[in-house]
Amino acid sequence: MPDDTARVLALKSGSVNVVNAVPYSQLASLSKESGLAVFTKVIGIIEAIYFNEHNKPLDETGVRQALNYATPRDSINEVVFAGIAEPANSMLPKMRWWDSSVKVYPYDLAKAKQLISQSSQPSGFDVTLMLVGSDQGSKQIAQILQQAWKEIGITLTLRQVDTAGFFDNLLKGTYDLGLFPTGTANSDVAEPDELYQIFYVADIFHFGYSNTLVIDKVKQVMTTQDNTERERLMKEIQRLGYEDPYGIPLMFAPVRFGLQSDVKGFNAVTPGWWRLDQVWIGGK
Repeated sequence: MPDDTARVLALKSGSVNVVNAVPYSQLASLSKESGLAVFTKVIGIIEAIYFNEHNKPLDETGVRQALNYATPRDSINEVVFAGIAEPANSMLPKMRWWDSSVKVYPYDLAKAKQLISQSSQPSGFDVTLMLVGSDQGSKQIAQILQQAWKEIGITLTLRQVDTAGFFDNLLKGTYDLGLFPTGTANSDVAEPDELYQIFYVADIFHFGYSNTLVIDKVKQVMTTQDNTERERLMKEIQRLGYEDPYGIPLMFAPVRFGLQSDVKGFNAVTPGWWRLDQVWIGGK
């Protein structure tokens, strides 16, 4: 059922036992419905914007920092995620070896303006954000950014495409900024370095991140079997990614399920799927 409303109505009617991707705006009311329950969990998903650093001036560290400073994460959380997400400090999902000591970029327009004034485009510039037009969360995020980035001289144009077109353009590198549909940029396995391998070593989406220090550390993570060393490297990559950002981390947002209250033992695993071997209906 691709329609959000249809899924929730099916749950309320009792025709299904569980629904996923409950709209954030409906979580609170659904949790109060008699005979129903809500399950949420932060897993290996990151809500983020990705730079195509082949396109100027996105190849400049100061510009990428400025866009991070000009992003109002708290507003995005309240408007898009009903306040239940957590502003993200890393392009790595909140998984094993996530470093809580890395700062979240604060919303600081003065700092953002200063960085833009020191860039190759001191008066600002035009840039295009590609998103899947059918994803309501993406559109809300993009509209918030349009208004916020105006304050530092950035004119943000929204390029709305369908899902197939979105990934086709990523694979061709024909975009400036890319915003994955909400809830889809997730690790396929329980190892937290998978997204780094795909994005910054294989670079299948042409992000063009060229910080060789970071890329070399990702390669080291991929080859060492020493978990102590892997943890050290992963945390160092996150710290370096704050200083020389390879994207705009937005939110650690939970997966959301609505359940009939007699569904027991339901859980979600790191890649976003669920397993049913320990799920039952009724009883204690």
